Amino acid sequence: MAQVFNEPISVNIGVILDMDTWVGRMTNSCIFMAVNDFYSTHHNYTTRLVPHIRDSKGDVLDAASAALDLLTNVRVQAIIGPETSEQAGFIANLGDKTHVPIISSTITSPVFSNRSQYFVQTMINDSFQVKPLVAFIEAFRWKEVVLIHEESDYGNGIIPYLTYDLQKSNIMVSDISAIPLKATDGMIYSELSELLLGQTRVFIVHMSLSLGSLLFIKAKEMGMMDQGFVWIITDGLASQLECMDSSVIKSVQGVVGIKSYIPQTEELNAFTDKWKKYEKQENPDTDRANTSIYGLQAYDTMWALAMAVERVMHNLNSSTPGKQVITRFKGLGKLDIRAKGSQLLKTFVKMKFKGLSGEFNLINEQLQPPGYQIVNVIGKGEREIGFWTSTCGISRQLQVIKKKKNCTYINELGPIIWPGEPLGTPKGWTVPNNKIFKVGVPMSSQFEEFASAQKDPQTDKFVGRGFSIDVFLAVVNMLPFSMPYQLVPIRVTRPGDEDSLINEVILKNVDVLVAATSIQLKQSFYVDFSTPYTDLGVSMIVPAPIDKRKNGWVFLKPFTTNLWLVTIATFIFTVTVVGILEHQINTEFWKKPKIRLSTVFWFSLSTSIHRERGQSNMSKLVVVVWIIVLFVLTSSYTASLSSLLTVQQLTTTTISGLKRNNDYLGYRRGSFVLDLLKRWYFDESKLKALDSLEEYREALSKGSGNGGVAAIVDEVPYVNLFLSKHCERYTSVGPIYSSDGFGFVFQKGSFLTSEFSQAISKLKGQGDIDHIGSKWSRLQSSCENMTITTPSNTLSLDSFWVLFLFTVTASSIAAFLHIILAFYKNYQRRVAQQSTTNNIDDVVHQSYSNTRPLSNQEMTPRIDDEQAGTVYTLVCAGQYQTICVTHIILDIIMCIRYQTLANVISTVTASCSMMNLPSN
Repeated sequence: MAQVFNEPISVNIGVILDMDTWVGRMTNSCIFMAVNDFYSTHHNYTTRLVPHIRDSKGDVLDAASAALDLLTNVRVQAIIGPETSEQAGFIANLGDKTHVPIISSTITSPVFSNRSQYFVQTMINDSFQVKPLVAFIEAFRWKEVVLIHEESDYGNGIIPYLTYDLQKSNIMVSDISAIPLKATDGMIYSELSELLLGQTRVFIVHMSLSLGSLLFIKAKEMGMMDQGFVWIITDGLASQLECMDSSVIKSVQGVVGIKSYIPQTEELNAFTDKWKKYEKQENPDTDRANTSIYGLQAYDTMWALAMAVERVMHNLNSSTPGKQVITRFKGLGKLDIRAKGSQLLKTFVKMKFKGLSGEFNLINEQLQPPGYQIVNVIGKGEREIGFWTSTCGISRQLQVIKKKKNCTYINELGPIIWPGEPLGTPKGWTVPNNKIFKVGVPMSSQFEEFASAQKDPQTDKFVGRGFSIDVFLAVVNMLPFSMPYQLVPIRVTRPGDEDSLINEVILKNVDVLVAATSIQLKQSFYVDFSTPYTDLGVSMIVPAPIDKRKNGWVFLKPFTTNLWLVTIATFIFTVTVVGILEHQINTEFWKKPKIRLSTVFWFSLSTSIHRERGQSNMSKLVVVVWIIVLFVLTSSYTASLSSLLTVQQLTTTTISGLKRNNDYLGYRRGSFVLDLLKRWYFDESKLKALDSLEEYREALSKGSGNGGVAAIVDEVPYVNLFLSKHCERYTSVGPIYSSDGFGFVFQKGSFLTSEFSQAISKLKGQGDIDHIGSKWSRLQSSCENMTITTPSNTLSLDSFWVLFLFTVTASSIAAFLHIILAFYKNYQRRVAQQSTTNNIDDVVHQSYSNTRPLSNQEMTPRIDDEQAGTVYTLVCAGQYQTICVTHIILDIIMCIRYQTLANVISTVTASCSMMNLPSN
């Protein structure tokens, strides 16, 4: 049985190109080669793309007419093209109306991104090349560039992206030159002449091949391709260098280009050989034997479309019945809506495969570049000097990029031959011919020692004087080029108003501002500052310190009054507790007839210095704790007194102290210090603006309590200037805040910024700026030795309250325990005495009749009153429990009834002697 093969379904595809251009003819050839190659390797496909070519002739109306013809008469299912952005606008609108995908392999402008639902770009978007462009400029540290682009959708599309990234990298766009697409030689000459008058010599060109060729030919004629110039071309021109005529190639020698990177593969090499043969057959006279990225993208686009059509092949040539779109052009009829158009579009944008130009993968309907190649035009063609990728940046070899991340190998870039073949890298700027720089200087100032413009009565011209002026002159003499300048006096309406001075630079009324201007972050967005040429930081002016070493009472200063009082009170309390604990068991307290307070005090003090030893364990514990506290206090006292005798103390030396004391604080009017103090939460009502050094002195002499201020906060140069006049009465504290000092001010992106900064660094290293400062002796403060950065404070109770709490607690606990034990012993003693008294009454009653009365002679005292305590203790202690004690007690009772206390003691002593007992 014979096998029946169905005929492939023909699918009409429209192609709109400008056949008068090299890109158009090359794209046309690549499209036919793609169709042939695809179906020769995909025999089993049931669909066949049939391209229908239309020539737009570079005209928008012709392109629109061709599109209507393809949609109405040929009934195409998709259109490849158009070639330019201007032609794409109307055709994309037709695609939205008829649901026909409009696929462009040549348009790169970001303008069309997501602009039309049925418009797809298969060429890499121009916005992707912005980052490698900026990275290349940053690598060579050029701070100013000029953008030159054609006045078209293609030329205008990249400008917003490019200017944004350049400004974000602090690279100024000094000028943007837009040249019409149909510009004449005269128009190009006029634009280039204006750019030649400027100082910037780095140009970025974004143009189509035709206009770009005219531009470089004219630039070559005007001498703008000589040494000192830098020309950078974007992908649109760099990818077509091989398409340029030999006359144009001679005009672009030294140009650097950023072009899309195309991975070299066997398939690409085979296609290149095939295309060269095809081109030789079609155009034997052409000298352009190489294709470009545009041809390769057209080739890959046809492959992707052929695969998408195959997946959506059923009834693809039919239209939805009853749905038509009325055109605005008479005689062209109505346009049918394609039934499978939406499905075809969705399938096409999902195609993924490895094409000739690299990986074909539309992410968000945008083709992603694998990287960019950096080339240098030398001789008859280009030479590769490096690569750029989003993961690494710039490098010499692509293999390094693949292996490492966040790397920049700018030093490893291949050698670059710049225009004019210079030996080194161009500076990117030049001093324009006959350029006289305008140098702004404040006309009058309260601080004329820094900078002021004064009229010379002899010459009737303004001359500058001051420290900043002399530094400026030294910098100008060190510049590697001549800098003619004219002094422009600036009238200051308000004292210390730096913003009005800087506004003159922003408005470009002056090129350089020489004044006592502080480097501020908020102004750096609008102007450039040089490296600071003065000391950095913010300091505080306070009254000079009082020499407390001449005070006879300085030995009391280490401690505050509260600390002294608490120490004395704690000592008295400890003395009292020790006396209570020792007075009953220590003989020092009762060996004399009367117990005095001095005895208690002296004993406790002697114990503290280890002269006396306590008998009670509790008193020993109290004394040990007190000695520990005393050791800490004496050590701290010694250290603080030593500091007082060696360092002079200031009254208030900290911002927190001024705030805590609610003092008034002064600042220079117009200074950023006011904002700084507000950030430190100072009450604005406590801040006073001052305009001159004399006001500084008056405010400080009055003091905070008499209508003046306690301190003044200002930048170090102003502080030093004030102290140079009033060193004997005032001094500085700090710096209390880090600031950037004074700098010269330039217009944003000015090449003078880097040159001045380098010169200032050299002057600092050589000591020349210090020498200039010594000339202006008022700027050199002779009070440097009086500057105190770390204030010392008198010790207060806050530092030792835990120690006092500890010793008082220990003493209190010991005293409390002693009192409890004393009460308990006293209770036991009274119970024992009561029992003894009862026993004595019984004995007396039984023995009274046998006892003879004592005579007066026998009752004569034999011991003195001092021994009575011993006897009393002996009896009450109950040391003798024998019968002899009974007799002694009977004698005492009888004597008590009839005799004195002396007779009692005498009788007890005699009784003890008879019984051989010790009398003491």
